Amino acid sequence: MFEAQWSEHCSYKSSRLLLKLLPTGGSRVLVGPGRDAPAVEVFPGLAVVFKIESHNHPSAVDPYNGAATGIGGIVRDILTLGAKPVALLDLLYLGELSDPHASWIARGVVKGISDYGNRIGVPTIAGDTWFDSFFNRQPLVNVACVGLARVEDLVGESPRPGDLIVIVGNPTGRDGLLGSSFASKPLGEDVDTDIGAVQVADPLTEKLLIDSLAELVRRKLVRYIKDLGGGGLTTAVSEVAAEFNLGAELDLERLHLRSVLSPLEILVSESQERMMVVVEPEKLPEVVKVFEKYDLQYSVIGIFKGSGRIVARYRGRIVVDIPSKELAKPRAIRRVSKPPAEALRGLTPILELPEVSIAESVLKVLSSPNISSR
Repeated sequence: MFEAQWSEHCSYKSSRLLLKLLPTGGSRVLVGPGRDAPAVEVFPGLAVVFKIESHNHPSAVDPYNGAATGIGGIVRDILTLGAKPVALLDLLYLGELSDPHASWIARGVVKGISDYGNRIGVPTIAGDTWFDSFFNRQPLVNVACVGLARVEDLVGESPRPGDLIVIVGNPTGRDGLLGSSFASKPLGEDVDTDIGAVQVADPLTEKLLIDSLAELVRRKLVRYIKDLGGGGLTTAVSEVAAEFNLGAELDLERLHLRSVLSPLEILVSESQERMMVVVEPEKLPEVVKVFEKYDLQYSVIGIFKGSGRIVARYRGRIVVDIPSKELAKPRAIRRVSKPPAEALRGLTPILELPEVSIAESVLKVLSSPNISSR
């Protein structure tokens, strides 16, 4: 659990101090750092919710699912505030298409983004792509989502002791085990060995989540929504509990599973298309009716407490008992850094430019994949 939550991917422990230097406030900022996505009031009564993230490592191992689950994750981040996702964007740095491996990655990434967006009904409206041999084995796959919501519909009540923890969406499996930890380490030469850390995309379930959560938000049936992304159940529960000075009691055997899992696997699995909704006990019957209407699987796995500790049980045995803040908020780390020497050696002035044919130059420039589509 600590390996997942304290990874760079989940905790930003090495970059948090630098990120705090960036401006985050303003008269129109409704939701700032701390939630899965921010919200800004762009017109009176109308908020834009947006999120951008990278899925570099997963896309290098499994280009299709790596890119597709990147889209799924940012869409669910938009859903956590009760917004409707309306547009996708992507910024891709890919290898040379003449390289067979780089071409395989590029085709998988583009198809993964396209297929997922099409199947959930959210279009990709803009982006940018750059090709270079540096990215032949390790692409940079950055994706973004924009959503809209009325200001009064933004979800953000504070969870309270006694509120129920409900997990809805796909059953939990072994795909994506400790994916956040994998994404925080340098990518190895034999990437095939990391295939188990890549999640599997299921856009049809994502579409059901979009529609069901929209109904729950419209009917004011939920207090809080959290995506089960990086770090899985561990991150979702610990971050919410720590943010609101709460603890939680979990019964892990209640969670709907794809296969038999150990308690640790349940806690750190990053199976996709899962959300945590915080529900008042008296509203649970109506919430259940909505999930059944959309044929979504769900589990009531626990309850928030005022104890400040996360206690998880499995088959009557306590398997976890730790302070929520200790798990959710690792100490920030100051790391010594310097520019890579090989990059500095490559920066040499161009003293003389060769004589070239204008006609040949135009042909070469326009035939470059970095220019031809512009």
